[in-house]
Amino acid sequence: MLPQKEGYFEFNLSELWEEINDEPLPRTIFVQLDNYDFDGIANVAYMDYLQIRIE
Repeated sequence: MLPQKEGYFEFNLSELWEEINDEPLPRTIFVQLDNYDFDGIANVAYMDYLQIRIE
């Protein structure tokens, strides 16, 4: 879950994965972005830039 409803968000997937799973991020991953409806009002999600990089 995001910390707020809108804004600029940046995540280090490698760090999050290791924190949750106690192992390094696999070389192949599947990224799924979900837009959940909690109040019955139709949701719209705009993503204007998504960057995934391997360092």
